[in-house]
Amino acid sequence: MSELTAKISELWTESPLNYLRVGALVTILSVVYLFSGLQAGYPGWVLLVFNVLIVNFVLYGILLLGLNLQYGYAGIVNFGPVLFFALGAYTVALVSAESTFSDLGMGMPWYVGVAAALVVVLVVAFILSLSTIQLRGDYLAVVTLAGAEIFHEMAAGLPATLGGNQGIPGIPRIFHDIAPDAFTAGLAAFGALTGLLIISYAVMQRLGESPFGRVLRGIRDDETAVEFLGKDIFSYKIKTFLIGSVPMGLAGAFLGLINGGVAPGFITIDVTVLVWVGMLIGGAGSNRGALVGLLIISSFQLFTRFANQSIPVGSNTFASLRLMAVGLLMILIIVYRPQGLFGDPDKLEVDA
Repeated sequence: MSELTAKISELWTESPLNYLRVGALVTILSVVYLFSGLQAGYPGWVLLVFNVLIVNFVLYGILLLGLNLQYGYAGIVNFGPVLFFALGAYTVALVSAESTFSDLGMGMPWYVGVAAALVVVLVVAFILSLSTIQLRGDYLAVVTLAGAEIFHEMAAGLPATLGGNQGIPGIPRIFHDIAPDAFTAGLAAFGALTGLLIISYAVMQRLGESPFGRVLRGIRDDETAVEFLGKDIFSYKIKTFLIGSVPMGLAGAFLGLINGGVAPGFITIDVTVLVWVGMLIGGAGSNRGALVGLLIISSFQLFTRFANQSIPVGSNTFASLRLMAVGLLMILIIVYRPQGLFGDPDKLEVDA
């Protein structure tokens, strides 16, 4: 029995396709449940947990997998993942919203909005990468960070085009519009998007273990050596930047479809900080580790959400204390475990 168990475990570990099948099954079952008319019954605080996890772990997790491919595998320092997240969200809003303050929504089906979002993300990623991908790591970080901040300021400052600070409402809520109540919609959305996260994990894991992924690791470790072997570094980096941007835009598109609207408050630099901290805590270059790191940060934010009621400080002070706690955890990880909790120090060339 133990040999059989070990064999099953070995097959499961070696095949990302298993995760693909599980992700597809979870998504299909969630959609079937959504259309079944069955109502979910659970306490209200569970719905709050679902809502927090859908955004802070599931959608940010999909985004993080793209970032981990860029930085963890290829060493591309992208400090602007929220730019592609925002492009996905705002494109869905402009294409699929049925009524906005500025009457800009085209009212097209939501899946057309998602397709348009991916096209826009790929076009912007191609233009941005074509002009900046050869920059040194710190310069590329500044450029991508600046790009994200410029879009955020544009979204807040262009009410006639992007809705301004009030954002763009009226996006179809693909789960809430079908489900009989918020509890059923929350459960179905959590299940379906978790399935999408598992599918994204399987795809990125398969890509990372392919010859393409091994070249990316070589580029991260020693570009000169890889170039000496005849590989086109520029082409590989462009492809990696494009592929990594797709899950970022997809996550942003579903943010709009879950919330029913987008606003500048959803696309702040906090998103970039959260996913970077999660990736570095879990271990860059490890998809599983990065997701666990993000889960740790998301859980911390969830469990301390209402702690302000028992601590005699103002809400702003408490928010600063939470941020300081995350920063302190980050410092401890960098000092005592620079490869992250699940990273490989040999692959990342750090002194563990």
